[in-house]
This record gives sequence, C-alpha cells and structure tokens, in this order.
Amino acid sequence: MIRTYKQKDTSILEYEFPKLMVNKITGTIVLFETEGRGVALVGHADLECLGDFSKNWNMDNFTDYHGMITIENKNI
Repeated sequence: MIRTYKQKDTSILEYEFPKLMVNKITGTIVLFETEGRGVALVGHADLECLGDFSKNWNMDNFTDYHGMITIENKNI
C-alpha cells in the first residue's frame, strides 16, 4: 500500500535530485534519481503506470512534489 500526504507549506522552490515529482497533467508521482530518470510510485486511476521505469521522462510535465509518501506491506 502506498499513501501520499501533501505538505501544506510549499515555500521550498525546488528540491535537489533524488526527489519526488508530480506530473502536472495526470497526477502521477515519480521518484527521480536524476533528471529524466525515475520510477512511477503513484499512478493515475486511468493509467497503469505504477512501477514504470524510464530514462526519458518529459521533465516539462513535472513539478516538485511537496509532500510525503509512505510505502508499506498491505495487512491481510
């Protein structure tokens, strides 16, 4: 299970890599290792992109994610 929490104070303008970024169009959250290179952690409901890795993400579509993501095993 992956939970996301938005940070209320977004006064930080830009984080350094590695960092979380959100797609401005779809809302997909990607963990970027370097510019353009990262893995999708939280996908959009209409897209099956969870876990997708790319070396060529279009950085023009992303902005820094100001929040926290928690990853944990789902309890049965």
